[in-house]
Amino acid sequence: MALRGVWQLQRLTVSFSDWGGSSRGIRAFMESHLPKFKEENPQLEVVTEHIRGQHPHLKALYSKLLNPYSIFYVYVVYKIIL
Repeated sequence: MALRGVWQLQRLTVSFSDWGGSSRGIRAFMESHLPKFKEENPQLEVVTEHIRGQHPHLKALYSKLLNPYSIFYVYVVYKIIL
C-alpha cells in the first residue's frame, strides 16, 4: 500500500527460534511462503532473525508518513500469517 506514491512499510523483521516448538509454524512459513512474498514485494526489505529461547514475532518499520497502529499494519501481519 502506498500513500502519496510512497510505500509505507519499509522493513519487516521475522524473529524466530531455530529449535523452539512455538516457532515451528513460522519456520514452515519461511520455507514455503516467504520466498514468494519477497518476490511479490520487491520494495520491502524482509529480514529473518534467529532468537533462541523466545517466541516468534514480527517487527515492522514504517516511513514517517504512517503510524504503526494503522489498519495497514494489521493487514500486513494478517497477510504474512496466512
